[in-house]
Amino acid sequence: KILSKIIRTDGNREILLLSYFFRKSLKQNKNFEIPDGLIKKLGVANAYLWSAYTIYDDFLDEEGRPQSLSSANFCLREFIFIFKDLLPGSDFQDIFSAMMDDLDAANAWETMNCRGMISGSTLTVENIFDYNLNKLAERSLAHCLGPVAILFILGFHGNSEEVKDLISFFRHYLAARQINDDAHDWEEDMKRGHINSVVMGLVRDAGKNEIDIEKDIGYFQKNFWLKNI
Repeated sequence: KILSKIIRTDGNREILLLSYFFRKSLKQNKNFEIPDGLIKKLGVANAYLWSAYTIYDDFLDEEGRPQSLSSANFCLREFIFIFKDLLPGSDFQDIFSAMMDDLDAANAWETMNCRGMISGSTLTVENIFDYNLNKLAERSLAHCLGPVAILFILGFHGNSEEVKDLISFFRHYLAARQINDDAHDWEEDMKRGHINSVVMGLVRDAGKNEIDIEKDIGYFQKNFWLKNI
C-alpha cells in the first residue's frame, strides 16, 4: 500500500528513477559506464527509503498506524544494506553515515521544537524562532545518495567539488520542496499544533505566541498571500 501511494504521488518518477535521470544527464564516456544493474539497485534503495520515511513521518505527525511499523523497519534495513555494500572502505560511507545521523537529528529537533499546544481553538507556541531551513533538507537528504554514489564510482571522492556541489544542490532543492509542501499544508498543520516553516513565519510576524485560530485565521490567510509567500 505504501509503495502504491509513493508511485501514485511521484508523478515525475523522481523517487524511483532519480539515479537513472542523473546517469542520463552525464556526458557519456565509454570508459566510465554505469551499469543498468546498479541503477536498478539504487532505484530500489530509494523506494525502500521513501517507504520507510513515509511511514515514520506519519508517526511524527501523530497519525502512524502501529501495524505499519514493522514494514518501515524492514524497508529501512534493506535501504541500509544496499548502501553499506556500496564502495566499502571509501569516504562515501562517511557521507552515508553523516546523512543518516542528520536525518535522525532533524526529526528529533522537529518533535522538540515544532509542536505547539492546542486548547480548543487556541494555539500556544512556546518558542518563536527563525526556522532552520537546513533541517527541512536533512530530513530527506539521503534522497541524493544514489547520484552521489555514481560520482564516486566515476572516480570522485568526498572532497571533490563535484560531490560537494551536488549535495549542496540537493540540500537547497529539498528545502525548497519542503517549503512548498508547508505552504500548501500550513492551515491544517496550524490547527493540529504542528509548527511547520510557514506557520512559524506567520506566528513570528504576528508577534504573539498565543493565537485564537478561529478568530485570527483570516488575518493569517491575508498575511500569507501578501507577505509570507
